[in-house]
Amino acid sequence: MKIRRRTRIWMPVLAGVVIAFVFCGYLSANPCDEVSSEEEMIMDVLPDIRADDLEWLLGRHVYRTYGQVTPLNDTETEGKWFHDLSFVLNKSKPGLASFFPEGPVCGYGINYLGAIEVYLNENEDYDETTTDAIYAIIDGCGKAEGVNATPVIFIHASPMKLD
Repeated sequence: MKIRRRTRIWMPVLAGVVIAFVFCGYLSANPCDEVSSEEEMIMDVLPDIRADDLEWLLGRHVYRTYGQVTPLNDTETEGKWFHDLSFVLNKSKPGLASFFPEGPVCGYGINYLGAIEVYLNENEDYDETTTDAIYAIIDGCGKAEGVNATPVIFIHASPMKLD
């Protein structure tokens, strides 16, 4: 009899605790927090980004970022920067072979803001270890060419299907 009474008392308490944990988990997974952390990641790589460019990147499902874009003060500096990034990306291709085309990477390129973008197949498994390894390859090639803290933005993407 006493066990039944205790059970009747503790069951609602236990249910309340479980509901509280679920509710707290829901609050901590608030999409607003996700957007602000994406925004912070983007601002780390592109500190001088304009509001419309930031909005464009926020719509692209940024997963992780590394490095930082060098301030581009004039057309000559900008041209050299894009040339250097292109060279770094081409030099990185052999190292990226284990990730692309078979693997989590479904594409890569350079965006108009002066950062390398790596597209991660949303249907594949990957984590920070994967992006750390990919970044190490790209940044290693960048350092060899005099590009320090090579800016790379990893983006969740659907693989393209060619007709």
